[in-house]
Amino acid sequence: MDRAASAWKVLGKENLTPFGREVAVSRYREAVTDVVQKLSDQPPHQWPQTVTLPGRDGPWTVRIDPGLARGSGHDVWQPALIDKVRPLALETRRTPEYARLRRKGIGAPYLAIHKPREGEATSKFTPEKGQFLPMTALLQFDGNQQATLKLADPRALSEVTAGDRPWPVAADFSMPVRKSLQPATFVSATVGGLMRPGNYVTRNGLYLMEPYRADKVPVIFIHGLMADPHIWQAHAAALMADPELGPRIQCWYYVYPTGLPVVSSSTWFRQALAELKGSVDPEGNDAAFKNILVIGHSMGGLVARMQVTESKDVFWNTWFACAPDQLQLDAPLRDELRNMLIFHANPDVKRIIFMNTPHRGSRMAGSWLGRWGSSMVRTPGQMVDLVTAVARLDLAHINPNRGRFDGFGVDGIKSMQPDHPLILDLSRQPIRAKYHTIIGELFETSDPTKSSDGVVPYESAHLDGAESELIVPTWHGDVTNRRTINEIRRIARLHVLGKAAGAPQESR
Repeated sequence: MDRAASAWKVLGKENLTPFGREVAVSRYREAVTDVVQKLSDQPPHQWPQTVTLPGRDGPWTVRIDPGLARGSGHDVWQPALIDKVRPLALETRRTPEYARLRRKGIGAPYLAIHKPREGEATSKFTPEKGQFLPMTALLQFDGNQQATLKLADPRALSEVTAGDRPWPVAADFSMPVRKSLQPATFVSATVGGLMRPGNYVTRNGLYLMEPYRADKVPVIFIHGLMADPHIWQAHAAALMADPELGPRIQCWYYVYPTGLPVVSSSTWFRQALAELKGSVDPEGNDAAFKNILVIGHSMGGLVARMQVTESKDVFWNTWFACAPDQLQLDAPLRDELRNMLIFHANPDVKRIIFMNTPHRGSRMAGSWLGRWGSSMVRTPGQMVDLVTAVARLDLAHINPNRGRFDGFGVDGIKSMQPDHPLILDLSRQPIRAKYHTIIGELFETSDPTKSSDGVVPYESAHLDGAESELIVPTWHGDVTNRRTINEIRRIARLHVLGKAAGAPQESR
C-alpha cells in the first residue's frame, strides 16, 4: 500500500518528466497488482466491504467500491458479480494487429470472470466457461491511511484524477473478447454443427458476453454456414474500444448448428430473444432492449432477416393447403411447424447489417459441391420425424407445388438454394427494420453488379432500400477485412449515438 500511495502522490505532480511519468505509472501498476493479489485468496464476490492492510506508518483501511446494481450510470464492476480476476500480461508480436486494442494509462488491467449462477435471471444465457470482462484495478487515496479499491470498467471510466492531474485509465479491450470468442471453444461445432447438427442442438443458443445492463444497446452477432462466433473477435473488440460507443453497448452472440435449415435456426433465435426479454425485462421498460442491432454473415444474415419479417400465411401456404389447426399431426409436431412458418417481426430489432448474405440464395448450394456437402449432412432424428409425418399427410392438405422440390431442403445447404421455396418467399417480404449491406467482390469488375464474393453473387446480396451498401474487395469468408470492421463500427455509432465515426466509405 505504501508503494501505491507514494506512486499516486508522484502521479499528482504537474512537472513530471517523460521518464518520471513512465516510472510512476509502472510502480503504481505493480503496487496495485500486489494489493489485488493479496486479496485474491478469495474470489472477489467474497471480499469484505473494507480490508485492513499493513503500512509503514500504521494500518491502511481500504474500502472496496461495491459498484452499482443493475441500471445506468455505473463505471465500476460489482465485486459481487466477479468470481475470479487475472492480471493481463503485455501483448506479444504474435497478437493479430486487429486485436491490439489497448489504452495506455494508470491502473492494473485485469480479466474479470463472471460464471453462470443458479437462480440468476441470465444464467441460461451466460456461457458455461463464463463471461470475460475488461477490468482495471485502481487504488485512489482518500486521506490519512485511507484508500478505495475500484474494479473499474475501463469502457465507462476512461479518466481519473490524481491530485489535480487527470490520467487516462489503462485498459485492454481485446483480451476479454479473445477469451470469450476463442476458436478452441467452438472448433468442434464448426464442422460438426454442419455435418452432424443433431449432436449440437443442445449447444445452440443466445449468449451474453457480459452481465445484462438495462441501459446498454444489445449488438448481436450471428455467424454463417460452417462457422462459429470466433469470427466476430475483431468486430466486438473494435466496438468495445470505441471511447463513445463502448460504454453504451453490450455484445451478444448466437451460435447454432448450421446443418439445420435456416427456418429452424431462426425459430430458435426468435424464441431465445423472447425468453431473454421475459427474464430481464418482463415489463418491457428497458429502452435499450427495444433498440437491438443485429449483424449477420452469410446464412446468419438470413437468420437475422427472419426476425424482422412478418410471415402472415405466406410461408405456411408454401407447403400446406389447409389451416394449421386442420393439419392431421400430433400437437407437438403441428406446433413446431406453426412456430417455424408463422411468426411476427420482432419490433425490438431496429437495425440489421447484412454481410455477404444470400437473400436470393446461392447457386453454389445447388452445385455439385453443394450437393456433395448436403449429402454429408446427417439430418437429426427430430427433423426426420417431422418430415416423415408431413410426408404421410393426406395429399389434400399439401400444397401441390411441394412435390417439385426434392427432399424438402431440410438441411442448411439445401435451404439456401436459389429455387428453395422459402428463399423465394423470404426475398419477397419487406424488411421491417433499417438495414445495411456489406458485399464482397472477389475479382474487381467494371460492373460491380456482375461481381461475386466467390459464393454469393452481388445480385443475391444486394437489397433495394438499404440505408447503405459497401462493396469490399474480398472473398465470402473474410469478415476481418479492415474496411468491413470500420464500416460496422460506423453503422453501430450511427445506430447508438446518432452519428458515425466519419464519412461513409467509398463502395470500391
